[in-house]
Amino acid sequence: MKYDIHLFEQLNEEYKPKPLKTLFPQYDPDSQLKIARSRIATLNKLVSLKGARILVIGCGLGYLSYVLASECNCRAIGIDLIKRADWDLLKTKSPNLDYQAVDLSSENPFDMESFDLIVSFWTWEHVIHPFTLLRECCKVLKPSGAMYIDATPYRSPCGSHRYREVFFPFPHLLFEDEVFSEYYVKHTGKGMTSAWLNI
Repeated sequence: MKYDIHLFEQLNEEYKPKPLKTLFPQYDPDSQLKIARSRIATLNKLVSLKGARILVIGCGLGYLSYVLASECNCRAIGIDLIKRADWDLLKTKSPNLDYQAVDLSSENPFDMESFDLIVSFWTWEHVIHPFTLLRECCKVLKPSGAMYIDATPYRSPCGSHRYREVFFPFPHLLFEDEVFSEYYVKHTGKGMTSAWLNI
């Protein structure tokens, strides 16, 4: 069997009526607030958030950081590789909130042992140097602090992160990036591959 674009297309067509995922994250403010509150409910079961100084790694649009600061009485700092338009608006609504466009694995602007909690959702698998980032997190985390990382395992059925257009499981383990790219160019005009960086 040849693992080429023809097999890729055949599998995708076969799984189209029964895709791996049917619900996808939405990026409007109401949806982002709902996701943030759900994540905070998870965190509340594990650690005390009240009054904590929290670093959110891979904060995206910034709503988790915002809810931590505005509803949980935390001092929250969200970081991501690029600045997002929502940050400025959210910062005006909470004095306990800040955002920075920074790659902590290559540039660490924070004081040693300055955070009670570090959280990261659906980010770690996209980090180019995860061990370096982990080392930097340990530097800025207080000795009594905690870290919560939620990431999609590489070998999971949805590990490619391309489940909006690729419907069958484990495509990133079955096909080379070149086949992914060829499929995307042919069907969307964009040469995308799986979304993993640190494999």
